[in-house]
Amino acid sequence: MFPKNKRMLFFSITVLVLFLSIMKNPIISVSASTDLSPSTDSFVHENYPDSNYGGDNYLELSNYNGWARYSYLTFDLSSITSSARARLFVLTSSTSATTNVSVHEVLDTSWDEYFLTWNNKPSLQPNSIDWQITVTSREWLVFDITSLVQANIGNKISVVFISHSSGDEIRDTRFYSREYTTESRRPYLSIDTDLNQIVPEILDSPDKTIFFGTTGNSISWTANDNNPAFYNVSRDGVIVDEGVWDGNDITISVDGLNMGSYIYTSFVNDTDGNYATNDLSLFVIESPNIYPIVDNYVHEHYPSSNYGANNYLELSNYNGWTQYSYLTFDLSSIASIVRARLFVLTSSTSATTNVSVHEVLDTSWDEYFLTWNNRPFFQSNSMDWQMTVTGQELLVFDLTSLVQTKQGGLISLAFQSLSSGDEIRDTRFYSREYITESKRPYLSIDTDSSQIVPEIQNSPDKTIFLGTTGNSISWTANDNNPAFYNISRDGVIVDEGVWDGKDITISVDGLNQGSYLYTSFVNDTDGNDASDELVITCLTSGNIILEPLADNFVHENYPDSNYGASNYLELSNYNRWTRYSYLTFDIAIINSIEQAKLFVLTSSTSATTNVSVHEVLDTSWDEYILTWNNKPFFQSNSIDWQMTVTSQELLVFDITTLVQANLGNRISVVFISHSSGDEIRDTRFYSSEYTTESKRPYLNITGSGTFGPSITLSCPLNTTYTSSDVPLNFNVNTTYSWAGYSLDGASNVTLIGNTLLQSLSLGSHHLSVYAQDRWGNVGVSSVWFTVDLPPLISISSPVSSFYSSSDVWLNYSINEPISWIGYSLDDSSNITITGNTLLQSLSEGSHTIVIYATDNGGVTGVSNIISFSVDTVFPIITLLNPLNTVYITREINLIYSINEPSTWAAYSLDGANNVTITGDTLLPSLSVGSHFIVVYATDYASNTGFSSVWFTVNTPPGITITSPVVTLYSQSDIWLNYTVDEFVSWIGYSLDGAGNVTITGNTLLQSLSEGFHVIIIYATDTGGVLTVNQTEENPVLEA
Repeated sequence: MFPKNKRMLFFSITVLVLFLSIMKNPIISVSASTDLSPSTDSFVHENYPDSNYGGDNYLELSNYNGWARYSYLTFDLSSITSSARARLFVLTSSTSATTNVSVHEVLDTSWDEYFLTWNNKPSLQPNSIDWQITVTSREWLVFDITSLVQANIGNKISVVFISHSSGDEIRDTRFYSREYTTESRRPYLSIDTDLNQIVPEILDSPDKTIFFGTTGNSISWTANDNNPAFYNVSRDGVIVDEGVWDGNDITISVDGLNMGSYIYTSFVNDTDGNYATNDLSLFVIESPNIYPIVDNYVHEHYPSSNYGANNYLELSNYNGWTQYSYLTFDLSSIASIVRARLFVLTSSTSATTNVSVHEVLDTSWDEYFLTWNNRPFFQSNSMDWQMTVTGQELLVFDLTSLVQTKQGGLISLAFQSLSSGDEIRDTRFYSREYITESKRPYLSIDTDSSQIVPEIQNSPDKTIFLGTTGNSISWTANDNNPAFYNISRDGVIVDEGVWDGKDITISVDGLNQGSYLYTSFVNDTDGNDASDELVITCLTSGNIILEPLADNFVHENYPDSNYGASNYLELSNYNRWTRYSYLTFDIAIINSIEQAKLFVLTSSTSATTNVSVHEVLDTSWDEYILTWNNKPFFQSNSIDWQMTVTSQELLVFDITTLVQANLGNRISVVFISHSSGDEIRDTRFYSSEYTTESKRPYLNITGSGTFGPSITLSCPLNTTYTSSDVPLNFNVNTTYSWAGYSLDGASNVTLIGNTLLQSLSLGSHHLSVYAQDRWGNVGVSSVWFTVDLPPLISISSPVSSFYSSSDVWLNYSINEPISWIGYSLDDSSNITITGNTLLQSLSEGSHTIVIYATDNGGVTGVSNIISFSVDTVFPIITLLNPLNTVYITREINLIYSINEPSTWAAYSLDGANNVTITGDTLLPSLSVGSHFIVVYATDYASNTGFSSVWFTVNTPPGITITSPVVTLYSQSDIWLNYTVDEFVSWIGYSLDGAGNVTITGNTLLQSLSEGFHVIIIYATDTGGVLTVNQTEENPVLEA
């Protein structure tokens, strides 16, 4: 309670400082990325120039001569208003060859996917926009087409994909198209509108299968971001790798795992707080070989019969007796493959047969219920085919494309014979029920192309005759990345070179009598290798004795019995007790022969018997499976015949013509009895199982040769060699007891085979090669040849670097006199020069240069290719902050951008020394007033650019009110007293919300009314910055 009749005023003081600043409104985006599907897509085929493939669910590429294929896509950009980045994603469904794929602009965007053909295809721009390499199936290829999209905002764009493979495959690769049923596999165009809002991307990495105990296994994720920060990889929820992420792919080793399945998760984040993850499943299994879960064959002549328990599979194209063979494989443990091959082993073959393999869509058939009548149908187009000629032959079918599309599920296959149809049964395979596991069919899976080991199929031992020619040995070998091969004889290399992944053949003529161990070795670019050995036996007498590879007899009265282990062979012509005897020989001789005679010894004879011998075309029968019911057919015309009267009688059959027609292969024969049929058994021979070796059957082959030492030199020839090491390769057409050579008139050097003439001097040489036969006759072959090494060229300028001048010196040195020298710049035509020269007015960007030089002997050398870049343009620096304006704070962010990569950046403030920076930074504690800042940047070519700006720092004036204060006043006139901490251009006050009253100093507030009052002082400094000071008080009434 205040005393009555007292005039009192109550003031309260509050200071409020108003800051005036310039702010940029934030941009809020719901999404910084847009994905567009193609509006049209199709491919065209050179071999079917009028065909249209617009409705297909795939797009194809090929560079095969006459079978080229291009794939076209169109995108509608009418909804797109801006693009900071644009990338085209396509997913391979299958790949037959490692392929460089380029993408090109198509100016005509009006083509119709249901009318597009090879003949009416729109033309493409020759320069590619981007290119990628595809190696395997289910691989995402990402093409950067930002420049094309930016130039066509709001319109349509068309592109075409082109294959640049070596052209060895009819189809290089296949992509999923926009018609594919699974949306996530279709192609799409991803457009980012704001680089600052780009979220890290991890492309789906496919599940993978590896094999227990192998090494070199890894998994990778393709990941990218413009501001990468950190990554980690976890296995089943436990982190196994982590670190700083550089924005590139993430790869970790997965060696050393136990068998089982694992979930691997890759996590990445960026400096903007965005992140992404991706999971994949890894399966570790015991073996790369998968065996059928069911197999069977069906028989047209027995349409209701089931053969599911048989230990063989049969094929036939005989009219009314057709047989197909079916197999099913479980791929549930397979998550990734680069190659899949099906191996089947023939047990017997009656006729040379083309065997094709086809997909069977229905995988539910049961091997114990499958018959001709209920068999599932197979696809008409074969996936692969092979030819079988003989038994015990391993056929290999490439099923990579099918397995890649079916991994994780089941696949069923059908084999079909494409023979001429002359035989009731063409061929027979071992089935999954066969007792010997190594002979069963299996599917071989390779999951990593770098771990595919070269394969060399075992090559049989061979016997040749001394002095004969035309003898060679071969190995069937293959690999996906072949590198090198060599062949050694008894540990000494006799042939070597670059391996093209195909069969390896070498001559073995000219060997002396004896046995030789030949070893073939191959390796690949991944460091894998393989080898195989065989023995060559060289005989001097011209005679070779061969025992049967297999022998047996069959019995009509016991049609399912097998007699393969018997130590005898039987013959009979008795009704329903007929017996035939079969023999097979391996003729491992590929030179000419004079004579071949087959010797068999009778152990007992019941009746005088005419015995004929006949050819059997099928040489693959197995002596432990052969029965009357499955016996191979024989030719009706006999080769020879003999009569047997008694036991212990040696019968000799001349089969020279048969052996001569089958040199290098196998032969099979059968003995037939032509007796009167009165005896149940006519005669019995000793077999190859008989304990006494001298009584077993054998084939005696007498060789022939052309004698006389005629020498053929295959190297050197009368030419110039660009190496100081020149091979000496020769052949002698007959047996020789000694061989040697004389070089440039020097003493003879004994030769034991082909050799290498090493460290030859430059210039002409004369070589004579001599050979002496067994009778002392000497032959000679001579040749002149020249050694001239190519010039060695060293380029000292330019080097692999950046140049800030468009004029660059080409400096070089050469180790010998030359007749011509020139250079090629950027693969252009050669330009002749006479010495160091200046490369003038080079364009901006990357360049390559190579120098060629020809010496006085006409030999041309080539330098290393030098890659360098010309960059004469200064970096452009854009200052985003500060700008040419007034700032009311003393701490200002320096924000800038540079249009190219730089090696150094710095700023100078108000003429002070440069301060090196690596990015945006803070300018702290700036003084009030004007400032001048310069930002510098230097690129890789040492070009330095700069950008500068003036700006001002001006803080608001400080106002202090000393009267009135927050209290009660008993008079109506009160002084308004204040202080200001800087010069001002104007000052005034507002009392109780009234208009401003300009003042120039302290002033008296007169005749104030009773009660509450508020006073505010405003002041504007000379820089135009305003500040405010305010007082206020609750009203008090006089009592």
